[in-house]
Amino acid sequence: MSSSWLITGSNRGIGLALVELLVELKDPSNTVIATTRKPNAESLQKLVKQSNIPGQAPRLYIFQLDVQNPDEAQRVADIVGTLVPGGIDYFVGNAGVNYQPETAFEDLDLDLFLEELKYCTVDVIRLLRPFLPLILKSNTKKVVFLTTVLSSLDFAKHFHDISYPYSVAKAALNMLVVKWGGALAAQGVLMSVIHPGWVETDMGDSLKRRSVAALARCGMTTPQIPAEESAEGVVKVIRAIRSPSTNGMYSYDGSILPW
Repeated sequence: MSSSWLITGSNRGIGLALVELLVELKDPSNTVIATTRKPNAESLQKLVKQSNIPGQAPRLYIFQLDVQNPDEAQRVADIVGTLVPGGIDYFVGNAGVNYQPETAFEDLDLDLFLEELKYCTVDVIRLLRPFLPLILKSNTKKVVFLTTVLSSLDFAKHFHDISYPYSVAKAALNMLVVKWGGALAAQGVLMSVIHPGWVETDMGDSLKRRSVAALARCGMTTPQIPAEESAEGVVKVIRAIRSPSTNGMYSYDGSILPW
């Protein structure tokens, strides 16, 4: 059975690992729409050459998309609609920002803080709206946004010195997904958030020292994992979930983390 996937923020890190995994799976029926602000990234162009066989329908499409630009989102949605007549089965919101990872509340640039809050709330709505008709056409209708354990209220006291704006913005994203997902459930849409793990990316590496200390305060010894391992877990969870994450956020390993 063919499946269509749309991944945002796909030129590096977890997003790139997701695209690589989906096109490398021994399943030629996967159609992957990779969106990014940098469509000419060498990593993606190399995948296109490896994945798309002359004379056959492409398995990987790459589109320029700044998730903060609603006009670009509508443009891409209009084109994607002609490529996947059966709709988008899996929409994965991976693109993210962490502008002030080590800045204390007293020293925050509040304009940047507002930008990050907007990125995880208003911009998410503007991004998803144009694609909703395509998601509703699908039989699968799954929408997933990547979140973080740093957004957990239960764990917040342990992560008290890491990524203040990022944590608050992702907590807002969690609420948005739960509320919007509840409203869309009547139309068969399953909307959830997934914590991808502590991943070996530019963002994850920059906070290694503080992350190890915070995990120790939680009594956790979670290791940092490669982006490929995270992607494998995220895809497995996305395919397996049958209900929205109302009791907590899903983790890449299949467990449920508290809100």
